[in-house]
Amino acid sequence: MQAEKTPQVDESLAVASIEIDSRLVKPGSLFFAMEVGNSGRLYCQDAMDKGACAVVSRAAVGSLPTLIVPSPEKALALASSAFFDEPQKGMKLVGITGTDGKSTTAWFLYSLLLAKGVKAALLSTVMVDDGSGPIPSPWRQSTPEAPQLYQFLSRCRANNVELTILECTSHALSSQASRLSGLEFELCIFTTLTEEHLEFHKTMEAYIDAKLNLARQTKPASVCLVLESNAHRDQISSLACSLGLEVQLYGRQSSKVTVLHQDLDGLELEAQGKMAHFCYGPLFFLDNALGALEAASRLNAQVSLEDLSCLKPLSGRFEVLHLGSKLAIIDFAHTADAFESLFSQVRSICPDKSFVAVFGSGGFRDKVKRPAMGKCARAWTSRMILTEEDPRDEGTVAIAMDIDPEARIISTRESAIFQTIHLLKKNEIAFFLGKGHESSIEVDSGHKIPWNEKAKVLEAYKKGRLYRQKAVTLLYGGQSPEHEVSISSASTMYEKLRQCSYSVEAVKITKGGKWIRTGSVTTSDKGLPYLLGSDDNPVFPCLHGIRCEDGFIARILEKSGIPFWGCGSVSSAIGMDKRRQRQLCKLPTTAYEAVSFLRDDVQLPLVVKPNGSGSSVAVRLVRTKEDLAEAFEEARQADPMGLVLLEKPVEEAIDIEVGILQGPEGLITLGPGFIKGRAGVLSYDEKYSGKGPVFKVPAPISESLAEQARQWALEVFRTLGCRGLSRVDFLYEPGTGRLVFNEINTMPGLTLTSHYPVLLESQGLDWDFFFKCMEVSRS
Repeated sequence: MQAEKTPQVDESLAVASIEIDSRLVKPGSLFFAMEVGNSGRLYCQDAMDKGACAVVSRAAVGSLPTLIVPSPEKALALASSAFFDEPQKGMKLVGITGTDGKSTTAWFLYSLLLAKGVKAALLSTVMVDDGSGPIPSPWRQSTPEAPQLYQFLSRCRANNVELTILECTSHALSSQASRLSGLEFELCIFTTLTEEHLEFHKTMEAYIDAKLNLARQTKPASVCLVLESNAHRDQISSLACSLGLEVQLYGRQSSKVTVLHQDLDGLELEAQGKMAHFCYGPLFFLDNALGALEAASRLNAQVSLEDLSCLKPLSGRFEVLHLGSKLAIIDFAHTADAFESLFSQVRSICPDKSFVAVFGSGGFRDKVKRPAMGKCARAWTSRMILTEEDPRDEGTVAIAMDIDPEARIISTRESAIFQTIHLLKKNEIAFFLGKGHESSIEVDSGHKIPWNEKAKVLEAYKKGRLYRQKAVTLLYGGQSPEHEVSISSASTMYEKLRQCSYSVEAVKITKGGKWIRTGSVTTSDKGLPYLLGSDDNPVFPCLHGIRCEDGFIARILEKSGIPFWGCGSVSSAIGMDKRRQRQLCKLPTTAYEAVSFLRDDVQLPLVVKPNGSGSSVAVRLVRTKEDLAEAFEEARQADPMGLVLLEKPVEEAIDIEVGILQGPEGLITLGPGFIKGRAGVLSYDEKYSGKGPVFKVPAPISESLAEQARQWALEVFRTLGCRGLSRVDFLYEPGTGRLVFNEINTMPGLTLTSHYPVLLESQGLDWDFFFKCMEVSRS
């Protein structure tokens, strides 16, 4: 490494370690101020404060002792090589690059060489082996930074490794990062070349040129293997030939392999009278294996087609999970081209299956590829769910909007997996894409949470089996003005429960307060007396209004020790008290006052409503003095405490509703949706007449406002200590652009004309999943 020495640097500099992260600096470290990815010079003073002997930078850094070099990145690679005494010398290196297929090709080649007695090492995205045995890669980068790379090669030398296989990324090969500077390869392999990492390379031309550096760093007269279906094979071949390399195409056509049988779990192969079983079903994996087979042969290993039978699948690469009657596939695919290859291959194997895809995209990485990923997934799947991959500080929702603004979003990947598994039908295949083998999710500002995609899928399947109950008691009717509404909701729930294979016992509370078994839901009061605690079934209180959803029934069940679905007594009681819930939640609301008598000086117009009643009972918009007294008295009579809310109406207000559902992995927001009465304020009669209000999902508001509504709804749900399900209602004031809290319903309507079912189904959730969530949240 040649450097311009500044007067501050001692020529007999002793270096204890090489660092690019100032947090890892110790006395005697040489600190490299890297310019790729961040401005390393910002951390030079911190490095010196921790004892660095000098810094290496593109330019002088104040008065700090500095070695000035044209490229700190290239200098880092050369210095790392020197620091570890050039471990690559005398060792054969094989480099593999491409957009897709690098890891499996590297894994297959490594496995073939080991099987033939070659002392081989491996450094890839998924697995590494320095000669002491394979382990999962400790690095998120496929090709680690130069100090880690050369330290790895040093261990390989110490373990008497003959040949090392390196997965070479475009970043590592680029002139900007130069992690592989100083290495010379015995053989190189090019898999595919499609658009990726343009946030770094800026153009496709620059991306391809970085990949071509692998050929430029391969020894003359060596072999360059190129996948026959690579769209840029002619460009690669032309450069390789000009460098004096022998170009050999590889793939199914070149090898003349016949596929005798294909399924998701593997292939039966034949070529020139030799047979083999291959561990992957999709044919693009066979291309990777054939490339590895050709490379092994060129490296003087005595291999044939039969040796493909010894290959094992690689973690996170097309892992097929048979979950009873359900089928899931975990794969690292994270580009549109990888999606296209994956979906098309699985469709050829399973032509009668529908696809469900769960995926995301990395935050602050290659935004250009996102719309193409969404378009491809939309074309191949019946359902797609966008979730976190590594959102970083960009955020899952913002990334999802780039992929497909119309797609369903479940921000937490664990929840997305759980919901997908439990909505999955026998004729569907669930694809969990983009994470594969990775052991963490980078959520924000470098903060990572542990992750194991396969374990989460298996856990979701196991939980679903554990939580499923065989029977439920449906409680309906009640001593309430909303008795008929409860019957209507219960009728819907009775049919939905039976459709989802539940055994349902219907129990009615008559208007006179008797509890009777009715068998099915009915308007009749005929039935056998029902005694609390007569069976062990959980109770679903499908009840509305005063002395029902206000905590009265929930308290009876709690005192009786009977498990039930839905909110507890305290949160239900507060949920029926509009004034109290507003006071507790401390969110912006419309101007209002709660009164027990009517003053003469009130200003019209006003929305008049009972403080402690639900389902729009006695709610009226009053514009004239003549109507005010009647509306007030009606509301006062409907309230158990005689308390009336007088609210200032918002002209042209949009009613925004967010459903909340408590799933096994956390709270799920449904919506937001929009609801509007045809005559302005939504009345009780209109709500349950069957003609009904206007529904629209999603609500016609901005994404930022929708996200605010979702977050506020979660805040209200948690503040009141709710569980199970609720619906939180807001008003949007177009004139001011404000969103204001209206109320929470701890037992939202569940009739076919109610809004909660619309919110549920609009997000692709079915009733089977809804009832599973109810089971999880039971008391």
